[in-house]
Amino acid sequence: MVAYKVANPVEGSTVEVVGAEEYSWVEVTGLTPNVVLTVAANDSGAERTAEFTLSYPGAADECEFTLVQAAGESPEPGSGGNDFTLKAVVIDEFSYSPGVSSDCYYFYLLEEPMTSDGGFAPGSACFVLDMYSAPGSNGVLPAGEYVLDDSMDPGVFNASNSAFTIYDEEEPVAVTFTDGTISVSTDGVNYTVDINVTGDDGESYHAVYNGPLDFGGGEPGAGYDYVLTESMYEFIEGYGYGGEDNYYLLLSDMPLEDGGIPSYGSTTYALDFYVEAGSTSGYELPEGTYPLGAPYATEAGTIGADYTYFYQFTDVETELYFTEGSVDVSRDGDIYTIEGNLTDTATPVLSSRANLSR
Repeated sequence: MVAYKVANPVEGSTVEVVGAEEYSWVEVTGLTPNVVLTVAANDSGAERTAEFTLSYPGAADECEFTLVQAAGESPEPGSGGNDFTLKAVVIDEFSYSPGVSSDCYYFYLLEEPMTSDGGFAPGSACFVLDMYSAPGSNGVLPAGEYVLDDSMDPGVFNASNSAFTIYDEEEPVAVTFTDGTISVSTDGVNYTVDINVTGDDGESYHAVYNGPLDFGGGEPGAGYDYVLTESMYEFIEGYGYGGEDNYYLLLSDMPLEDGGIPSYGSTTYALDFYVEAGSTSGYELPEGTYPLGAPYATEAGTIGADYTYFYQFTDVETELYFTEGSVDVSRDGDIYTIEGNLTDTATPVLSSRANLSR
């Protein structure tokens, strides 16, 4: 309330109060006998001001006054009225990302299941989540608390790739996040994902999903198993540093294109075998166990560490070299079985092992 007094008032005239700009949080709701201002609660966490001018017809001067509203407490993420129960999940991918020092889980949690034609149910809510764990999670989203951040560090859900959308019949309404946490807990195969976030619209959102999240993984740290059905090889006589003969194999779970180029979406292993010079015809890889050799070495009876690697060809390409392990080669007539156990680190919990069958 702002008190004022008019000397020598004119019948039929009243004061006028005008804001310096249009303020959404304050409104002039009374003029006599005092100026009455009605204000909304300040939950912005910062002090705010509004400036006004008071005038009277025929008065020589105008009066200016300023309203100052103290800072309030910012609401906790998810404390608003936007609460959702999420009933369906769409798994996009689990990506093992060596060199980035994190595993990525990218998926959708939906208020209603997808429609029969693969679309989103009209009016339903969808949370897109791009979450990162420590490496070695093996396709099992770890329990714990994830915080919003711009990085891809373990324990983060990425601000650039995570969002909330309501699929309105006219046009989807999308909101990105400015703050928040996601709490993940497990009970057997079922997960509870509790989302508390603040959107770039200033609103708070809370959502809970209860149910399975199957990224196709096994026990964390147990490694990765692949059955590879496609092959291509090249024999190079005397290619090793000591004149050893070389068999270079590509084994993949999808057809290899001309020149040994992996197909999009495939998992491929390159195996660089070395054998005694002149010991084979170039068409028959000798049976036996081939341990991973030292870097920059091509000793006969080993696989070279420099050109033996794992490769996944997706939108995010993954190339991984190994530090220990071996590959067993056996043969039954013209049919070879190549089975390898290889790891990318000496610490088992962070290992990536593969059983290669051909």
